[in-house]
Amino acid sequence: MAIDTTGLSSQQASMIRAQEQLNNQSMANSLAMMKLQQQQQEQQQAITALSTIMKNGHDANMAVIRNAKAG
Repeated sequence: MAIDTTGLSSQQASMIRAQEQLNNQSMANSLAMMKLQQQQQEQQQAITALSTIMKNGHDANMAVIRNAKAG
């Protein structure tokens, strides 16, 4: 939302517009950072799930080996 710069000098109005642009860019950067953090979280969850699956498979294989040695 643009600020009404009526009655301000051109320099003041220019500074206000520049501040508005900085604020808009800051909001865009914050949104991009939040999206990146969400992607990183999703990637970490996928890695954790894969790690758990691999560990369970390894544990099952080790149980078979232990049972073969014992029997």
